[in-house]
Amino acid sequence: MACLSFIVVSLNSGGQETSWGSPEIIGLLVAAGISWIGFWVAEKYATMPIAPMKLFVKWEWRNVPLMIVVRTLLFFHNFAMIFYVPIFLQVIGLNEITSSALIIPFLLVAAVSSSTANMVCSKYGHVRTVFLAGLAFLPVGVGLMSTLSETSSIGRIVGYSLIAGFGFGSGTQLTMVIAQVGLPADELTTVTALVGASPSLGGTLGVAVIGSVINNAFRQRLLSSSSIISATAMNTTISLNPNDVVNTLRSFPEGDPARQVVVDAYVSAWQKGCWTLVGVAGLEILLFLFARRVQMDDGSKKESGDRVIEREVEEEEEERVREKETQKEKEKNANYKGKKTNSDVGEIEGIREERRETIGDENGQDDEVVQEERQVTTDDDQDQDQVVTATPVKGRIGAFLDRLLIGLRVKA
Repeated sequence: MACLSFIVVSLNSGGQETSWGSPEIIGLLVAAGISWIGFWVAEKYATMPIAPMKLFVKWEWRNVPLMIVVRTLLFFHNFAMIFYVPIFLQVIGLNEITSSALIIPFLLVAAVSSSTANMVCSKYGHVRTVFLAGLAFLPVGVGLMSTLSETSSIGRIVGYSLIAGFGFGSGTQLTMVIAQVGLPADELTTVTALVGASPSLGGTLGVAVIGSVINNAFRQRLLSSSSIISATAMNTTISLNPNDVVNTLRSFPEGDPARQVVVDAYVSAWQKGCWTLVGVAGLEILLFLFARRVQMDDGSKKESGDRVIEREVEEEEEERVREKETQKEKEKNANYKGKKTNSDVGEIEGIREERRETIGDENGQDDEVVQEERQVTTDDDQDQDQVVTATPVKGRIGAFLDRLLIGLRVKA
């Protein structure tokens, strides 16, 4: 706040009440720089900082500082147009009501283009293209506004205002979305607050900067035309306050050359102010080229406003659920493999046991068969022994009988 106050006071005073090289202006600018450094030092060591330094130093989070700066510069145009267009229109001869009403086209088309750009990005997902395409209308519209003069028609004024308003409005919501995408959920509230505060900062600085440009250009043009304006008019303090400038013009009679000099001086100053805004718009486009590409959701492609926070939370929840399911699947597979191994070992042991029993049975049967065969063989051997034993006995008896018969025959 202190830094901003010093900057605004120095911009409003420099070149008017005091020169830019005066000690007062230099002191105010130095005080603004010291306040800025003090703010960052305090934020670096604060327990709960308003603007955490990590948001501005991480390259993957570069969209945050870039969008804060772009959004701040974007609102240069809004407040500068609202404040200085009615003054300019009154200077070129329109009344107060008409001058105030002609700012409505700028604001109306800005609101429409903001919603349109948001819907297009939500449907098609081309955030970068939509933002750059919309922002390209801003320098064109402001550049055309610089060509206005006291002879310009109301239709021309409205048409140029519509072009400038379309370019301004197309980026108001997208800057917030681009800054939020890709951040962790616990940083979204801080980023939203910082980006949300940038319009006020941009409006304050915009009015001060453009006002300083117009005021200095206006006064220099008047001083260069001092030969036409009377000494009384030159000694009169001329400011850009609507009442002062308009009243100054009204103080001159119709047809007075001095009045035309004041009008021409203000138109020339207005042109320089518009060209300053064109340069600011070009700087916005240049900064955006360094922004990280925004990847929209493949399903719903929602990147707008409140949906961003909800989508990030949903993605984190889904990631945690997937991790849990993966862990459970791994544990299940490990348990299944363990059970399968134990089952296989049991089956193998069972098969081995069955084989042992089968082999044992077969061995038992073989032993019985062998035993039976041995018994049969033994019996056969015994029979053969009996036969062999009996045969000699029978042979001896037969031989005895034969000899006996032979002896009887001999005796006979």
